[in-house]
Amino acid sequence: MPKPRHQRTIRNDLESIPDELKRFLKLDTYSLLIKGNCGTGKTTLSLTILKTLKATKNFFYISTRTSPEQLFSYYPWLSKFVKPADDIQFSKADEQLSHPYFEDARLDEPESLFERITNELMDIKSPIIVIDSWDAIASLMDKESRINNERVLQTWRERAKAKIIFITEGVQESPLDFMVDGVLELSNDIYSGTHFRRMSINKLRGVAIDNTSYLFSLKDNMVRFFHKYVPSRYTLTAPNAVETVYPATETAGIVSLKSGFIDLDVTVGGGLRKGDIIFMETSKILSNLLPSLFLEKIIKEFIYKDGGIFLRSSPVLFHVNNAVDLIQHRDETNNPVSRYVGPLSTISNVDESESKPGITCLGDFLESGSNRQVLNIMGLSDLEKEMVDLNLSLHDIVGLFKKHFALTFVITDGEQDICKYLPITDIDLKFELIHGTLILRCTLPPESVYGVNYNEDSRGMQLHKIL
Repeated sequence: MPKPRHQRTIRNDLESIPDELKRFLKLDTYSLLIKGNCGTGKTTLSLTILKTLKATKNFFYISTRTSPEQLFSYYPWLSKFVKPADDIQFSKADEQLSHPYFEDARLDEPESLFERITNELMDIKSPIIVIDSWDAIASLMDKESRINNERVLQTWRERAKAKIIFITEGVQESPLDFMVDGVLELSNDIYSGTHFRRMSINKLRGVAIDNTSYLFSLKDNMVRFFHKYVPSRYTLTAPNAVETVYPATETAGIVSLKSGFIDLDVTVGGGLRKGDIIFMETSKILSNLLPSLFLEKIIKEFIYKDGGIFLRSSPVLFHVNNAVDLIQHRDETNNPVSRYVGPLSTISNVDESESKPGITCLGDFLESGSNRQVLNIMGLSDLEKEMVDLNLSLHDIVGLFKKHFALTFVITDGEQDICKYLPITDIDLKFELIHGTLILRCTLPPESVYGVNYNEDSRGMQLHKIL
């Protein structure tokens, strides 16, 4: 059975690279330098580029630091990506190799290895050559010989219309920086106490550079870049475009308390717990749809599986028009069904027949004795107002929430002080910008940071832990 379209799109999104680099890699011929200190992800990026280019056979990977067997052990996805060489003629020595496109050059002399590279270029057998790392070869040459050999490679590469990717250790400039067509610098940085990985684009000849830096993760031993934050891209998907019908007999009373984000669920112990109170902090400089987009998967879980939604009208939560889209779906007869159980005054165009009569506030709902699993979504100002209306202390109202709601999300606008509420908070989440990239910081329980990607075609927000 084919996988749903949105699942396929999400996978492609995870493996995507920045547009500037993608345009550069499509050029007929180029030389690219990937540099950075130890452990910044240079080898992983070079292998990810090969995968992006779909170079399953027409490449030559020279490794001076590890054996091909170790590479395939460290990067299991390589065995699915690199195809057998059945249709290519190799020498008898090559036929004995388990990975003929990967050269174990740890013990090779620079002269013989350089000759092998030039032969590949002249024979045009391998239009993509990765040298990991060039330092190990060049360090055994004197300065003049190194520069001359680098010039020779550039000339032969251009004549053969090949592509060469050099990997070097350290970030200091060298003559190679000025010779190659593109330079990428990888680093492990710290920002506001957060550790993250960053790629700086120093140059890409022939390509306009819109953004000079991108955050990325090495989760699953593959480079995953995070998009630059563009507010206009953060819009709710049309509900009917991803509609799923769940027969009532299979779904009633089986609401999963998963956030919808695998990495976040792992951080909080495998999933959310019944009665959890989650604070979500955002900022007025960010899209006010971020809470909606984050909660979209959880809301759909509740509405499809006969749970209820208790929603406030606070402006930091939802646009009114989008609220109706989020809290209803179509049943087996294609009729819209609402799961809204809150006050009708909150959302004026919800069908009254789909909400319990007489519920105008939280107190009415608590007295109604609903036995549904209900998702409670409110702003911090709503929480403070209900404490006054019900004449309850913070401790008492938290007890009611934990008793009557499966989950409670409290949304703030970034300017509200939540310090006094932290003792009653089970999970604290905060949207922030780092170098123009949207992240989600989880400060409770143990601090974790997630890069945020979003695309309408991918059917929702994606979070991936920055590792």
